[in-house]
Amino acid sequence: MPDDRDFESCFGLQIDDVNHFIIAKESRLIMYNDITYEELYAIELDLPKSKTRDEIEVISMVCSEGGSNVAISVGKNLITGIEEMIEIIILKLVSTGKTNEDK
Repeated sequence: MPDDRDFESCFGLQIDDVNHFIIAKESRLIMYNDITYEELYAIELDLPKSKTRDEIEVISMVCSEGGSNVAISVGKNLITGIEEMIEIIILKLVSTGKTNEDK
């Protein structure tokens, strides 16, 4: 059985202004407290289905100044080392540490 805490090959983003970090694992985003490592929140992203053998996945994340919004690029990592972006998801972090997903 795979270990859900194995984050090898996952994408991460530190949000210093609110002492959190986010891990993108497959289609799931998990937010942790960066001091206690307690899981604060997790959401499933509704990623589009790929029409090729290349999986659609999170390829980058960036945080706004102040840590209130996170932009997530979703697409394909092609074997040639090229990233093909499919969509951008904007998450607004709310005071409870939870997120509201906007596309």
